[in-house]
Amino acid sequence: MSDASDKIRTNPSKPTAVTLSQPTSDKTTSLEVTWSMIGTAYIVSSYIINLTPANGGSNAPIVTYTAISTDPTNYTVDSLTPGESYMATVQAVSNNPTPESKSEISAQSAAQRTDPSKPTAVTLSQPTSDKTTSLEVTWSMIGTAYIVSSYIINLTPANGGSNAPIVTYTATSTDPTNKIVGGLTPGESYTATVQAVSNDPTPESKREISVPSAAQRTG
Repeated sequence: MSDASDKIRTNPSKPTAVTLSQPTSDKTTSLEVTWSMIGTAYIVSSYIINLTPANGGSNAPIVTYTAISTDPTNYTVDSLTPGESYMATVQAVSNNPTPESKSEISAQSAAQRTDPSKPTAVTLSQPTSDKTTSLEVTWSMIGTAYIVSSYIINLTPANGGSNAPIVTYTATSTDPTNKIVGGLTPGESYTATVQAVSNDPTPESKREISVPSAAQRTG
């Protein structure tokens, strides 16, 4: 009679149709991975899920999702970088009981981006020059590990007049989080909002618009 050492396991099927999408919550640091398995008669013990940044940054932690053939073929991966674009692969594992076997690694999914963080603490102040037609917008971003391509800055008159031109400030995570906006109406009072954008490389994602700043008047 053969003993347990003689056992050999067939490989599980290779996961197919791997996709990445934003979950319903925690869009800044999470993405949902979904895949398909061929047929219904297969044995799996777990899936190895690997997310790779499209821009060559640090990989996300590799996730082992313990599951069987009747469990959902989707998983939400957390602890990602805000504003980063990722691609995913999935590999099926069978190892209960031993021996272990693994499928081929799936084809890589299309890229999907987490949202950048929402700008906070937006303030308006008069700059050191051109005070009659300019105001300086300053804001904060949570943490230091985030990816941005630009900020959309919108100044709205407090008295309901015509909005200032919307400004797109091309910047990265290492650039200053402040921008002087010109072309304003002398003596007008404005409030400001800021929205972070990540789109290099595609796809593009935008975070919620910040809370408006307190009002500030041009000189």
